[in-house]
Amino acid sequence: MMINPCNPLLSIDSIERAIERFNDTDVYSLFSVVKRKNYFSDNDSNILSLYEGSQREKEYFYHFGTQWVKPVYEAAHSIYIFSTEFFKAHNLHRFSFSKNDPFLFEIPSMEAFDIDELWQFELAETMYINNNS
Repeated sequence: MMINPCNPLLSIDSIERAIERFNDTDVYSLFSVVKRKNYFSDNDSNILSLYEGSQREKEYFYHFGTQWVKPVYEAAHSIYIFSTEFFKAHNLHRFSFSKNDPFLFEIPSMEAFDIDELWQFELAETMYINNNS
């Protein structure tokens, strides 16, 4: 297992749930992700987001009703878990990105907050204090 030290808001609960899910699931690798429900496009302005509401709600989808957008999962880069065999055979984390390789494990988006610069550290510190006071 590897965790990203630049995600200081990652909870012990999420780490424990990831370990439990990995041990209870027949997979070789697990990778943390954050669920996103928004409109995404490629660089040619083609909409990539898919609609998953009822026919009645379809009108609102075209008016940017994100509650009916099919979610996509963004890499959280917070938790990586591999079986020993996988780790030895693939030299760390070379996922095939096929079904369940890696197994996508959802964590809360706040826990995936990544720190690369001082302002991000200061923001994470404020978030931590506000959530633990």
